Amino acid sequence: MLKKIRLAIDEDSPYLALQKRFSKKLRIISVFELTKRYGADDNFVYQSCNDKNYHLLTRNTRHFKKFLRDTTRRAGIICNETADFKIYFQQLEKLFDFLDSHEKLQDQFIRITGEKIEAVNKRTNEKIMISK
Repeated sequence: MLKKIRLAIDEDSPYLALQKRFSKKLRIISVFELTKRYGADDNFVYQSCNDKNYHLLTRNTRHFKKFLRDTTRRAGIICNETADFKIYFQQLEKLFDFLDSHEKLQDQFIRITGEKIEAVNKRTNEKIMISK
């Protein structure tokens, strides 16, 4: 069992702010650090996350939604669909309090939309409302 949740931060996410706020709970690296490529395609990014045991945090829900039905890869995907970073960080706090280990995020496709956090387990299709 890993001590910290391991997250790869997509290129359009606020890396430094997340690192500063969540460094005690999370091991955060950039997608570039993980893949060694700028602008890597989504499939390569997700496969790299899976291969190196990282979950993915992204603002690109539209492109990563296609992996919702992918049961071969265990890496979780967290999609931010809110522009307000204050709300976003509050919702991340709630998420990481609820799913408080690296293993609990496996197989999850999570959408943060304003005041809501919804999770779907990719293997079982079980839906969880984490925050309303």
